[in-house]
Amino acid sequence: MNVEALSPLADRAARMRFNSAMREKGVPAKACSKCFVVKGHEAFSVRRDAGDGRNGQCRTCSNVGNRLWYAENSERAAQKDRVWRDANPDRWRELNRHSRALRRARIAAATVVPFTHDELMASWEDDGLYACVFCGGPFEEIEHILPLSRGGEHSIANLVPSCVECNRGVGGKCSRLPWEWLAERFPNLAPLLLPANA
Repeated sequence: MNVEALSPLADRAARMRFNSAMREKGVPAKACSKCFVVKGHEAFSVRRDAGDGRNGQCRTCSNVGNRLWYAENSERAAQKDRVWRDANPDRWRELNRHSRALRRARIAAATVVPFTHDELMASWEDDGLYACVFCGGPFEEIEHILPLSRGGEHSIANLVPSCVECNRGVGGKCSRLPWEWLAERFPNLAPLLLPANA
């Protein structure tokens, strides 16, 4: 069955008039330019340069189109990614760290407070965090101060830069809370870090 033959919204001019009328009436809905079904704005991705601030195709149609394109052009897309990674190695490492931390948070079903990588870097710059907060070594990983496994959230307030050795290495803080590990590593700080009954 041909959807285009059945829907009056298959005609581009008719669909544009319909969407314009919906905007004028303040109705948060529009017709998809691919499946021609009228859906609420929540079914469309945000697109700031569009008249109604939404993409022309609904997310369902857009995802199908993206999957088909990547299936047909996977090597081309991979080559484009490799070229960008080779030209921007530092930026790629930073974005990769951020996406890994976000993925861990989603797997742990932790609370995720949305933020961008640039917002995180700006916050660390404001706080003077340029290296591992535990040893002062090079920043290699993004660390959750209160671990996700113990109820910590994935937010700017709960993230600090860390090196691999302090975060996951032998004798690192991977099995303990950060303040327990710091109290053991720096005994002079123990009275400040640990509760009196610990």
